[in-house]
Amino acid sequence: MKNKISLTSIIAAIIFMLTACGSVEGGSAAPATGADAAEATEAAVEEGAALEDAIPLKDGKPADGEYYVNLTLEGGTGKAGLSSPAELDVKDGVMQLHLKWSSPYYDYMYIPAQGDIASDDVLYKPVNEDGNSEFILPVFALDTPIKVVADTTAMSTPHEIEYTITLSSASLGTTKEEAESKSASAGEVNITQNNAGDTADTGTVQNGSNNSNNAASAGVSYAGYFDIEPCSESTRLITIADTNKYLLAEAGAAIPKDISKDTVILQKPFNSIYLAASAPMDFFNKLGGLDKVKMTSTQAENWNLPDIKTQVERGDIIYVGKYSTPDFEAVVGNGCDLCVESTMIYHKPETKEKLESLGIPVLVDYSSYESDPLGRLEWIKLYGMLMDKEEEADKYFEENVSKVNAVSDGTEYGRTVAFFYVTGNGRVSVKKSNDYVVKMIKMAGGDYAFDNLAADDTGAQSTVNMTMEEFYATARDADILIYNSAIDNPLNSLKELEDKSSLFSSFKAFKNGEVWCTEKDMYQEITGVTGTIEDLKAIISGQASDADELKYMHRLK
Repeated sequence: MKNKISLTSIIAAIIFMLTACGSVEGGSAAPATGADAAEATEAAVEEGAALEDAIPLKDGKPADGEYYVNLTLEGGTGKAGLSSPAELDVKDGVMQLHLKWSSPYYDYMYIPAQGDIASDDVLYKPVNEDGNSEFILPVFALDTPIKVVADTTAMSTPHEIEYTITLSSASLGTTKEEAESKSASAGEVNITQNNAGDTADTGTVQNGSNNSNNAASAGVSYAGYFDIEPCSESTRLITIADTNKYLLAEAGAAIPKDISKDTVILQKPFNSIYLAASAPMDFFNKLGGLDKVKMTSTQAENWNLPDIKTQVERGDIIYVGKYSTPDFEAVVGNGCDLCVESTMIYHKPETKEKLESLGIPVLVDYSSYESDPLGRLEWIKLYGMLMDKEEEADKYFEENVSKVNAVSDGTEYGRTVAFFYVTGNGRVSVKKSNDYVVKMIKMAGGDYAFDNLAADDTGAQSTVNMTMEEFYATARDADILIYNSAIDNPLNSLKELEDKSSLFSSFKAFKNGEVWCTEKDMYQEITGVTGTIEDLKAIISGQASDADELKYMHRLK
């Protein structure tokens, strides 16, 4: 750090803020320094200020030592949290807070300028090499919101997220147990609920803005990457991936004057949509809204959904080029009033900027980031609003939730499944334990062979590549092998799998004829969650004797 802020100065600043200035917008007041700070502290002690409850004092001065303090966290998506109570070290008049995240993907943090507190211009790196990310940051106040920024590498590109941390003076104790006890006595809540409605692990504070808090108003129950809040009778605020804001307005509705400049205005109706993200196309199809989609970035031969393939072949939906290099003249010429992109567009930001410069609003779809299969399906509600088919979308979703609950009845079959594909260089790509496919395997009553692979709180980067030998060591005794055709072409025989590596012939599932392959449309048909879980249950339970019974998978022979 450039300058260390003394704890004595901090106390003087807090006293000054409380007695003279009131609250300061955006942070705390400027700390006093030198003799003025010491005099202010001594005067406050003489006047009986209850500083003992905030900072332990010795001979009228802050005492060095190790303490624990309850903290609250705001900001982010609600997927990652911080351990609380957290360790607070006081040494040489400086407070340092030990932050332990519930995610391993934070690679640095910093303290931005706030109120009268300047940025210290330091990037703080994790203090650990393995496990969830841990940081030690200086802090300048208790009972005052402190802004911090954390960079996560869990998304397709590194992403800085602003959080606000508040430390409770009432909870300050010399042990974690004492801090917990004081926090409870003060009526402070140390655990919140996660998106699924289950109580989070004790000792982990999840951010206060997660979707569970808004579920009643927005109708979002499973998805973690979008939220919807009503602004008025004719406008709604859509938040995607925590930071992307969209104001959805009915036709002719007035746009609020105080809307932030970074909010994208989506004014209905939409009758000429350029769908550069392939997954949402299935939502439009299921809700009878394909007539609103006029352009795509996927050629006819690359569509595995018959209805879509036919529409593109006959020109009802026009191929206008790759998402990264569309034919802008064709996009404008077809009267495009909305573009829906996948997160791949962030690799070509100039394309997004060009579309926006042409007056075309761009909505970036994050449905593929959802780690809950029903969370992915729930995005149909968002697209239902764009199509003016909200009731149809809600009905479709609830019907599928009921079907999934019926299939996922809690039965465990004690059979292990390895889900994978072989890359072009001979390595094996497997899913991390938090991936939505793994969750479907478990919902169908199976065990996942690679359940020990680190999970990612945000749902991105959900695959791991390993050597064939590493894959063999874990999956050779798996009861079932399922080959993932999302990237590779589907396999039709055991020999085709053996051609990729002779080791496969020695796998237990290979010998027992329990090797399956996904169909290509399993990924483009995002609404096929229910059917996929049904297929998986038939395979895992041993009832899939006839391949024709399955829609999204076939047995290799």
